[in-house]
Amino acid sequence: MRILVVNPVGTDIWDKKDEEYLRRFARKDTSINVLSLKEGPASLETFQSMMQVCPSIIELVKKCEGKYDAIMVNCFGDPCVKAIREIVNIPVLGPGETSMLIASLLG
Repeated sequence: MRILVVNPVGTDIWDKKDEEYLRRFARKDTSINVLSLKEGPASLETFQSMMQVCPSIIELVKKCEGKYDAIMVNCFGDPCVKAIREIVNIPVLGPGETSMLIASLLG
């Protein structure tokens, strides 16, 4: 299993720590690659900032197409998740939607 994790921000300062953290929960044969955007805001705090990064996220996903078995956009606001699902034929997850769906099953 090869998973692409997109940090939808214009800095790579969290990439290594995120990869280390996520690797703790993955199977040993799972590859996790965390990539951030080349340009963009340092954090996503508004709907406007989430829309701003969508073209860059889509561009990154297109460059990586065929190399991964799943994609996670690492932001609770799930920017561009639905648009990416229209582009690729692999699972695309965001922590916001995923967390709320799991919570609805448990609660």
